[in-house]
Amino acid sequence: MVRIAADGRSVSVLAIRGSCDNAPALKALEMRGSVVLTSYASREAAGKLCTKQGKEEHVTVRMKRTLGDRVLLDALSGRPLTHRPETGLPVSRGGPPLQE
Repeated sequence: MVRIAADGRSVSVLAIRGSCDNAPALKALEMRGSVVLTSYASREAAGKLCTKQGKEEHVTVRMKRTLGDRVLLDALSGRPLTHRPETGLPVSRGGPPLQE
């Protein structure tokens, strides 16, 4: 799930990380017609016992300029992301709707 702040400059996603990962981070590669989102998490120090469970966390990145009519793309799949503005109304930018 992707949410766009009311000012159009912040993007938040729901990221899943492992129990031994540090908090996830989000990067935005801004281009003229699109914004490519990449999320990642680094491992904590070795030697810690880890479970296989995942944790969900909201991660936010602030862009240099508003999203406007640019398309949000997932860096891993290359597919457009469906997002919701802070108003909660769904907005689709060309991709299939996300399942909630």
